[in-house]
Amino acid sequence: MLDLALAPSTWRRYRGSLLRFRDHCWQEGVSFPPEHPAAVAAIANFIESATRASLRPSSTINGLLAAIATLYEPLGVQPTHDPLIKRLRRALVRDRTKRPIDHGRTFDLSSLTNLFKEWGRNTSLQKTRAKLLALLCVLGALRVSAAILPRFNQIRVENIEDRRALVVPIVGYKNDLYGEGHTVRLFE
Repeated sequence: MLDLALAPSTWRRYRGSLLRFRDHCWQEGVSFPPEHPAAVAAIANFIESATRASLRPSSTINGLLAAIATLYEPLGVQPTHDPLIKRLRRALVRDRTKRPIDHGRTFDLSSLTNLFKEWGRNTSLQKTRAKLLALLCVLGALRVSAAILPRFNQIRVENIEDRRALVVPIVGYKNDLYGEGHTVRLFE
């Protein structure tokens, strides 16, 4: 089933990462894949050693953890979500980033606005969905490429500090490393 969920290029990248993790485990005298109690320590040691020469450890760690997470997914355990791994990731990124990614200029929304105007007010359900998803991702500063809108029963209205807000959870967007999603709040 996992074969259908990921592109062949992703599997190739994950394979390389998992082979590196396997070799690291064997060099450390740890079985592969490490059993859950020992997995957190093995993963922590692996990402620490894998980022020693990395100029952009965030990208390196994200890729390695994503591959390792797929290894443990069928077992129903998530050692990559352990608080120790999250703290170590933050510390390594802060300490070892030598060449931050240049994200360029701020996104110009005029092209998106022009596209929506071109579509007109009465559009198909598919275009209306695309508009909503794009706008929610822009508001939440998320990449639209793989985001998934929630079911309507997950969208709710809340009172936050004496203000009403529409609360919309979004999952599946790119770089959601831990699968926690993001919540966009639209205030009245």
